[in-house]
Amino acid sequence: MAEGERRVSFFVPLHCNVAQLEHTAPFIADQRATATLFVYKWNTAGDAMRRHFEQDAAISSSSDRRLTLLEFSIEAVVDQLRRAAAAKQRVVVLLTASTNYSFGGRQRQFFESLRGMFAGVIVDVFAVGHCMFGCQSCGIREHNYPIFFTRFINNQLPYSTSDVRGQLESKRAAQFSAIAAAVRPSFSVLIAPSVGPLSFLSNPLIIDALIDAKQFMPEIVWLVKLHGFVWLDDKHPLSSISGLERQQAARLAAAFGGAADQEHGNILPYLDACDVVCTPSPLSSCPWPDVV
Repeated sequence: MAEGERRVSFFVPLHCNVAQLEHTAPFIADQRATATLFVYKWNTAGDAMRRHFEQDAAISSSSDRRLTLLEFSIEAVVDQLRRAAAAKQRVVVLLTASTNYSFGGRQRQFFESLRGMFAGVIVDVFAVGHCMFGCQSCGIREHNYPIFFTRFINNQLPYSTSDVRGQLESKRAAQFSAIAAAVRPSFSVLIAPSVGPLSFLSNPLIIDALIDAKQFMPEIVWLVKLHGFVWLDDKHPLSSISGLERQQAARLAAAFGGAADQEHGNILPYLDACDVVCTPSPLSSCPWPDVV
């Protein structure tokens, strides 16, 4: 499909890392639309996000200029809006920052002001949020659509349940090398802590218990999947991960043979592949209940 035939264009400002990828990726991957991604200069994960979008075959389609990556600036946004107007496209702005906080609120105000200037071009400024259904951080009311599930259900992720099962089998083969493959234990446990004061990572005693469990239950194959925010470095101006959480995340990874690839932002293939999941409960009381 030629660029001129695509009548919808998604504008996505990127202020974070892959932790918030899945809430916009289904829109960006839609081959019927164009997408412009604006990376904030201060986003320390910006280069990684650019590489991710450029290398994800299900999203990137540079041969017909469907995807554009730019540094965020007022001038860049206005220029792209003028281009969209000239191409008779309708623009939908997708926001992952919570409008409950100052940054997200100001971001929304900015795009709403442009909506007034480009009437008929910007047709919606939509807060898609940054968790599965709408957590306390997102205000719950902002979004209650399970966008996070879309690429997993449609088999559009760059990794699958089969890939995770391959990881488990590799760990199983190494862990039980002296046992014939046909009779090796097959039970698997996924440790998936969220972040914030109610997370495992803020409670070292829970980490101690999990490490002890590994010693007392050697027949289990363990995987660790860290929340994407853990990978956001402490130089990022919006990072809220404490030093204790970073320390406990490192302990988990060391004790259980590493953590899942940080590029694998969607936890659903891991949930699908493992028999049991250890995660904060009740999720409804967790500040970021988007881990599962």
